[in-house]
Amino acid sequence: MSKRRGPRMWGALAGGAALALTLVPPVTAAAAERDTSDITFAFVNDFHGRIDENTVKWAGTIEQIRAAGGADNTLFVSAGDNFGNSLYASSVQGDTPTIDVLNALDLDASAVGNNELFIGYDQFTKLAHEARFPFLAANMVNGSTGELETGAYSVHTVDGLRVAIIGVTTPDTHVQFPAGDPKFLATIDTLNRTAEEIEHHDLADLTVAVVHDGGGLQSPPATVDDELAQGGVLANLMTQTSPLVDALFTGHTHAQYVYQAPVPGSSEQTRPVIQTGSFGQMIGKVTLRYDRGSQTVISSTAELVPRSTVPDTVLVSQFPRVAAVERIVDEALLHAETTGNTSAGRATAPITTAFSGGQVIDGRYTGGLTGQRTLESALGTLVANMFRDVQQDQEVPPQIGLSLPNFIRSDLLPDAAGDVPVRQIIDTFGIRDRITSADITGAQLKRLLEQQWQRTAQGEAQGYVQLALSDNLTYTYDDGRPEGDRITSITVDGEAVDAAQRYRVGLTGGILLGLVNFHEGSTLTNVTDSGMLDVEGFQQYFAALSAQTPIAPSFVKHGVKFVAAERSASLLAGAEVAAGRTLEFDISELDLTSTGAPENTRLNVVVNDTELGSVNIVDGAARVTVEVSEALAGTNVVLKLGAEPSGTVVTRHFRGAREAPDGEQEPDPGQKPDPDRTPAPDSKYDQTVRPPGVPGPDAPSADAGDLAATGSQLFGLLACGGVALGAGCALLVSRRALRKLHRGVEP
Repeated sequence: MSKRRGPRMWGALAGGAALALTLVPPVTAAAAERDTSDITFAFVNDFHGRIDENTVKWAGTIEQIRAAGGADNTLFVSAGDNFGNSLYASSVQGDTPTIDVLNALDLDASAVGNNELFIGYDQFTKLAHEARFPFLAANMVNGSTGELETGAYSVHTVDGLRVAIIGVTTPDTHVQFPAGDPKFLATIDTLNRTAEEIEHHDLADLTVAVVHDGGGLQSPPATVDDELAQGGVLANLMTQTSPLVDALFTGHTHAQYVYQAPVPGSSEQTRPVIQTGSFGQMIGKVTLRYDRGSQTVISSTAELVPRSTVPDTVLVSQFPRVAAVERIVDEALLHAETTGNTSAGRATAPITTAFSGGQVIDGRYTGGLTGQRTLESALGTLVANMFRDVQQDQEVPPQIGLSLPNFIRSDLLPDAAGDVPVRQIIDTFGIRDRITSADITGAQLKRLLEQQWQRTAQGEAQGYVQLALSDNLTYTYDDGRPEGDRITSITVDGEAVDAAQRYRVGLTGGILLGLVNFHEGSTLTNVTDSGMLDVEGFQQYFAALSAQTPIAPSFVKHGVKFVAAERSASLLAGAEVAAGRTLEFDISELDLTSTGAPENTRLNVVVNDTELGSVNIVDGAARVTVEVSEALAGTNVVLKLGAEPSGTVVTRHFRGAREAPDGEQEPDPGQKPDPDRTPAPDSKYDQTVRPPGVPGPDAPSADAGDLAATGSQLFGLLACGGVALGAGCALLVSRRALRKLHRGVEP
């Protein structure tokens, strides 16, 4: 087998260990005489081939930052994923338009991103050869020889100072290369070792890092202290990266943050840590002030700059680089218009991803920034339905569908006639993953949902990612509970999920690889490949679904926060609720943030098909108090909470028991249920080899046995007996509303 070579984008071998590109113009006398120099960085991450009507303004913002910092004192850097999962105008031409734009803007250096490798190593190598800037990944090495696959760092001279840029990428990329080639080394260890080499050989005056990895709390505004308290990838980068690194430019998680993080070993010094979000909606601006006397960075500033609103014509006239970008974009969009503007089907309204930063106007959500991975979306539901529905011809058809929000990258925006162009369908599925199906137990499904609170394979916390679920799969959660025990109920078609029962799921192939930290996906069994790519299946599905009537977006929420009040927690924990008891709980996170999603206003309370009344919903939250009457003793009770006007339904099951005698203690919430009530897993069926730390469905933990019979998890509980009891419950406290409870992310 011939040895695969990485892209040749570097110059010299520094210290015999790391490949580096060194660009050293002469030092001017004026620069040498000054006491301090301000070095500015224009910074982007996770652009993902956004060649569209906003690209010129994005380029113009970069040039505005250059102009403000001084063209000769400014470097333009990227933390990776410049392409991969790109828009149609870029992907239809193999992402060459994106490389052309970055070349026109004189990008100085970029980290390697996981999506840039997902398109195929050969295609990445081809594009890297076309680039006039280095792709850097000090921790990506050949699996056989250990040699670097790309450059580790590059050195640039700015205002007479040598600036080293180290690149590293997320080690989670290894799941894309199961054969172990290339191999990905630990990020921080490699970063520190490279910084020490640069220092040892006196190769730079300042050193910064472009890191295709990060974190970010999901409920901004957050502080450095919040991030450090949470722990995880970003906290480790801030606390463990060598003091030799003067700034950390991060990416990968599509979060937005700007921090001045304490430098390890110093009680006074800080350094900027920044990520811009994604898709060119923001551009980072960081300025480091270097003191030539002490030969150190003495201060810094950092900010996120919104994409410019200056007209394209003005930006083009002011900046030659922007004029070049406009020509590239115009040609790419013309090509895309020619090849991708036929109708794929019809929709009644936009069907979008989740947005952030928008607002409710006239009862509907509008505005904000697209592509929010931490929230459910109308488009996510449609995509998950597709993974289920296009495989109904299989011998055992899927009952539910799952997808990754990371693989859903655009919005479906019909024109005035309701037509959605083919290019929008293709934009939505930039990665081109397989449509697959597999067997999944109830316990495995719970673990997948628990892994929405993310941890890397190394165990580091990494924020929250919301799975896309088909319209018949719902769950409740309480993120105040311990990690691994936050999912408190799951239903399929309104029936409580049994931990030991096998279900059939249609899903994107990336979940089966454990991508995006959904490690449980790699343990699923009886996998079938449909033979279709997601983009092919969705195009067929969308056309067939809209053939008779335009598709309307669904604004039903599948995951809802359900928190029992303190006096009710022990009752729900026992799976049985005695007559005469009162259940009080808070419901929140009822509203979607997709374009056009309605603001819910009423919550209808139904017990065993009998409607008891309703309460107000304010900011997606409500409080409900229900008394359990003697009529429910000995029955299986189904409590349904229906939010209007979205149609969201929250379902909880419990068993009505006899009224507890006076003086009898309420159930102990920590008491283990009777194991005889828990169905045993089929050990003959579940023989998957599991990675370390991933328990099987028969593990003696809260995932299966303990949860199968508890009211808090509701696994294994019987469904409603169908008895309609008009007097079964009484709605005691109504019209009490809570302010919205924001989802927290814990380590």
